[in-house]
Amino acid sequence: MILCIGVLCVAVLVPVVGRKKVSSEVRRAAVVMILVSALAILAQISEEMESGGIELELVRPSYGEGDYEEEMTVDAEGILDGYSYQVVVPERILSKQEEQKLLEAAQQEIDDEFVKNNGEVREKAEIRKNYQEGAVSADWEFEPYDVVDDEGRVVEENIPENGILVKAAVTLRCESSECISERYFRVMPKELDEEHKMIREIENYLKKQSADPGDSIKLPEQLNGKKLIWNTKKEHLSEKILFLGGGIVIILPFVEQSRKKEREKKRKALLELQYADMVSNLVLLLGAGMTVSKAWNRLTENYMNERQKRTICRKEVYEEMQRTSFEIKNGMGEERAYERFGERCGGYRYRKFGNLLAQNLRKGSRGLTRLLEQEAEDAFEERKSMARKLGEEAGTKMLFPMILMLGAVMLILAFPAMRSMEL
Repeated sequence: MILCIGVLCVAVLVPVVGRKKVSSEVRRAAVVMILVSALAILAQISEEMESGGIELELVRPSYGEGDYEEEMTVDAEGILDGYSYQVVVPERILSKQEEQKLLEAAQQEIDDEFVKNNGEVREKAEIRKNYQEGAVSADWEFEPYDVVDDEGRVVEENIPENGILVKAAVTLRCESSECISERYFRVMPKELDEEHKMIREIENYLKKQSADPGDSIKLPEQLNGKKLIWNTKKEHLSEKILFLGGGIVIILPFVEQSRKKEREKKRKALLELQYADMVSNLVLLLGAGMTVSKAWNRLTENYMNERQKRTICRKEVYEEMQRTSFEIKNGMGEERAYERFGERCGGYRYRKFGNLLAQNLRKGSRGLTRLLEQEAEDAFEERKSMARKLGEEAGTKMLFPMILMLGAVMLILAFPAMRSMEL
C-alpha cells in the first residue's frame, strides 16, 4: 500500500513541479502511472476488506459437484503470521434417507426404460452402468449368461426360434447403500428379411445333413417352395484378365513417357560429353585451311566410314551432323541448317555453336577459328567437371549396396558366435 501511494505521489508531482521542462512523453507516462497506482490502491483496499474477517464456515459443494480448494492465510498469536494454507472443501455427503431416495428413483428409471415392446428384446436390452445422473451405479447379471452379454446385447446364435426367458439381476449402489432387484424378459430371434431367412433355412438343412453318417452331403433342391440352383463359385478369370489389361493399357503411356524422358536425358548427357571432341576436331580441320562446310562433311564422312567398319560405337553428335549434311544437300540453307543443328542438340553450348557457324556465313570467317578454340577449351574444362560429378554420383549409388554387403558380412560373422553361445 505504501509503495503504491509513493508511486502515485511521484507521478502527480513530476508534471506539476516541472510543468515547463517535462516533455509530453514524460507527462503521458506520468498519467499512465497515476492510473496504474490508483488501480493498485483500490485492489489493495479490496483485498484487505475481504481478508479483514470472514466467517469460519466454508460452504460445501452439493453432492456430485466435486471438491474444491480455497487459498487462504492464517494468523496464530505469536506462532503464525500470514501463513499460506490451502483448504480442501469436500462435496457434501448424502444421508441414508437421501441414498434410499436415489436408489428408489433409479429403480423407477430402470422400470421406465429397461424393456419395451411388451417385454421382448431382439437386439439389445436397455441397460446402463449408472443412473440418476451418475449418483447410482448399476451392476447387471443375466441368466442364462450365454444369451445376453454384460452390455445387454443379444447373442443371436444361442436363441431358439420361439425365444427364451431371461432373468436380469441388477445391483444398485449409492455411496454406502445398495439394493438388488430382478426383472424378467423374453429374448426373441432377430426379425429377418426373405434373404436372411432363406440363408438360415439352408444352414439348418446342411447342419442336419452333417449330423447324419455318410460319405456325402446332399444339397437341397427346394426349400420353402423355392427352387434352389447350385453352382461352384466362379473365379471370374476373364473379368480379372480384362481388368488387368485395362490397367496395363492405362499405365503403358506413362511408362513409355517415362522411358522417353530417360532416353532424352541420356542423349543430352552423351551430347554434352561428345561436344568437346567434336569442336576440337572441327578446329583442327579449319586450321588446316578447310572451309566450315568442307570440314563438316569430312567429319561426317570419316564417322560414317568408321561406323561401317564397326571400329567405333554410335555417337549422337555425329549422327546429328550427318542429318545436317543431308538437309544441306536437300536444298536447305547452310545458315538455317546449322541453327537447326544447335536446336536439335539442345543445351547452351550447342545453340551457341550453331549461332557461331551461322554468323560465319553472314559476316565472314574472321576470328571463327579463335572463337572455336576458346569454345573447345571451355568444353574440355566443363567435361572434366562433369566427369568428377558423375564419379561422385557413382560413389553415392554404390553406398547402399556396400551397406547391404556390410550387413551380410556382419551376420555371417555373428551367426557362429551366437550358435556357440546357445550351446
